[in-house]
Amino acid sequence: MKGKVKKQSEKFEKNVINMAHTLPQEGKGHICSDVNGSYTGTPEDGGVPVQDADDL
Repeated sequence: MKGKVKKQSEKFEKNVINMAHTLPQEGKGHICSDVNGSYTGTPEDGGVPVQDADDL
């Protein structure tokens, strides 16, 4: 029984490590609906981010 628990623990630890490496990369891609850059801070035209109505 202890061997089964150890395997489950090792599998859980491996999953946690994988998630820890993956989570910082989430949301780094292009967001098509963020044309003004108010969410990501990088507008499509390269200008300054604009605060619009949905940011209030």
